[in-house]
Amino acid sequence: MKSSLPTSTDVRRIYFKQQRKKNILPEHAVLTANLNDEVRSLRIRLERSTSTTERTDIERTLERVLDDKKHIEEEYFKNLAERLTDYILDQPNQIRLQRGNSRDRETTTLNKRRPTVTLFDRYVAEVLAKSFSVRNHGRDFMIKNVLNALRMTTGAAKAQRSIVRIDIEKFFEFVDHDILRSKISRNSGVPSFALKHVNNVLNAYQRLYNRSRGLPQGVPSSSILSDIYLEPLDERIKQHPNTVLYLRYVDDIFVIADGNNAHTLTQFIDTILRDLKLRRNEDKTNLLTHPSVQRTSVSYLGYELGFRANTSQLQQVDISMAKRDRYLTAVKRLSIYAKNRICWNDVKDVDLFLASCEYLLVPHSSTGDRDSTRIVSGLAYSARYILEVDNDTPNLDAVVQAFDRSIRAIIGKVANKKKSVHLCPCCSMAVVRLKELQAAMSNHYSSKKILSMPARPHLDDSLREKSRNLLWKF
Repeated sequence: MKSSLPTSTDVRRIYFKQQRKKNILPEHAVLTANLNDEVRSLRIRLERSTSTTERTDIERTLERVLDDKKHIEEEYFKNLAERLTDYILDQPNQIRLQRGNSRDRETTTLNKRRPTVTLFDRYVAEVLAKSFSVRNHGRDFMIKNVLNALRMTTGAAKAQRSIVRIDIEKFFEFVDHDILRSKISRNSGVPSFALKHVNNVLNAYQRLYNRSRGLPQGVPSSSILSDIYLEPLDERIKQHPNTVLYLRYVDDIFVIADGNNAHTLTQFIDTILRDLKLRRNEDKTNLLTHPSVQRTSVSYLGYELGFRANTSQLQQVDISMAKRDRYLTAVKRLSIYAKNRICWNDVKDVDLFLASCEYLLVPHSSTGDRDSTRIVSGLAYSARYILEVDNDTPNLDAVVQAFDRSIRAIIGKVANKKKSVHLCPCCSMAVVRLKELQAAMSNHYSSKKILSMPARPHLDDSLREKSRNLLWKF
């Protein structure tokens, strides 16, 4: 039991993992924000200094500031680890879940007013991942492997290749509790507190929805529980003699196989899913066999992959139609805000508009100390693998052109350089941030231009959060 109790190192790892997955600055970084700024400033001074005496003084100061930063963070994580230990030693017999909404789907979350429960749930997820040797790979890993494998498995006249892309229908709603409980309880490496927490989560879900199937979408441990549940699927497909590459991102499956085996492999997958009381989503199933006499394409994790007719070589990488539509909706939301809700004499309104314009297309990166995890956002970043292939990008172009037309037209009405007077339509007062607005209007964007842009530093956290809400939250 003692070896399973959390340490400050465990908590630190959980926080940095959350930072990478959720694209947020962790709380401990905010606690040491001033020290982070001082560290960056000292390192710049150190690089520029030519005086030996001055360099020695800067190095001493830098060492002291880094020690202060390390001490603050260590105390922060130590206190959280102690709080988790107390929770484990006095673990409740029941927990509560609550319903919520995120965009177009219902979510089920832990009590947000009890942050220790959420942290404990994340710790349980780490423990389960270790017990089952589960290693989660992100979207970047998946896309890189797909592109590399497609280059190595190019279709030829006498060599065939199959591509199978499958989505599991309503996966999180149909996970069978009995199968999942049995699988976890049979693993001797799972500590009793982790098993109890899983049972508490499933029992709470049962009480909330009155059914013994489904995982709460919104509880952090659901991700690792879904991986544990689908372990038989992963192992059996990987072991199939025709499988060249197998990838699964939650319930989205991508397989590259030798020969004309798309239908056979799909039937094989259907059999495994039936054993798990799951089924394939027919509407989101793509089966391709190469070489093909016609051009083919498949969508995966936000990218559209197009293949040339006859040779079936990878010809095109673009953003997917779904991602295109999502960004077009964000452009529309920004336009509606600019036309109906903004006062061009209000600095806060105009700053939010300019910030949202930036965050929509341009990549932004966190500016922590040199050892911090980078946080990058923006269409240019999420579409960066398009650069792997020199091709036309109609979906990406549609977003960039819609943004360029819409934003230039909006700004042109209030900040056109040809006008001598610039007044807000709603209050007839002077337009603020005039130079910034005019600079934004004169900055013509293109797909190639944004993809080649270096990441800019993130804006103020509050402004960044408001921009995110304006563009993406419904």
